[in-house]
Amino acid sequence: MTRFSRTITSLLFFAGCVLLTPAAQAADWEGVFEGRLGKSKILVQLVDTLDDREGDTRREASRYSYLPKTKDINLMLLKAGGELRFEETLLLPYLYREPSDGDKKVTGRWNLKINGDTGTGTWTSVDGKQKLPIALSRVAEISAEQAGPDRNLQIAIYDELWAKTVGFTDVGKAKTFGAVEVRTVKDSAFGIEFPLLGNFPDAVRRAGINKLLLAAHLQDVVQYRECKNAVPLGWEAEDAGPEISFETDYASPRYLSYSESGSLSCGGAHPSNYVRV
Repeated sequence: MTRFSRTITSLLFFAGCVLLTPAAQAADWEGVFEGRLGKSKILVQLVDTLDDREGDTRREASRYSYLPKTKDINLMLLKAGGELRFEETLLLPYLYREPSDGDKKVTGRWNLKINGDTGTGTWTSVDGKQKLPIALSRVAEISAEQAGPDRNLQIAIYDELWAKTVGFTDVGKAKTFGAVEVRTVKDSAFGIEFPLLGNFPDAVRRAGINKLLLAAHLQDVVQYRECKNAVPLGWEAEDAGPEISFETDYASPRYLSYSESGSLSCGGAHPSNYVRV
């Protein structure tokens, strides 16, 4: 038997085992929660370690974020059952392979109990000297239609709740195209600057167009956040600045054309460079 034939046979055997293996049942404590850690508002996604990036949650670890912070903190499951125990770390799950205590950069420990739609527990500092209460409430599920095509439901819920903390402010930059003015707004999370209509012949149409533009810009910010949270700790300078820029090419009462360009580094070997009109 050739090496190619042996490889095919092995793959067919593996595929058969996968087909015969029943799908893992999601743990009843999995889901997206919002609440408080001490006095700080937090957003939490709890994931069973039996899941992986190809499974129901598309994550290898639980996570949480202090709102409106952009950086997720990973929660590495130590114990399941009646009480959940986690170590929190900024290291990504696939880098979490038996590192030394110094390398793990553990920033705290969680003891958590989930009872239906509520969770209670305690956050403890690494030295054990500080303890803070945790209080969580499960967030309602959304439909696949609300999440959008090819989006994981839990991640979509997490993203949409975080997106509610993002605001936009006018930065005063404007370009005029006859009767149409295109102004610039900046998001409160990363400082990415986006185009919006300023002076426009029809106020009602301007409001509708800007609503659509802001919704699209907000999705860009959400996706950029997920991208940045995929970058391993220490791979990128904290003050590197946003990697997305916009330029308005043309505007009239009927048409608005602008280009988006970027060089995104999401944890892979090379950045993704693009221009989109």
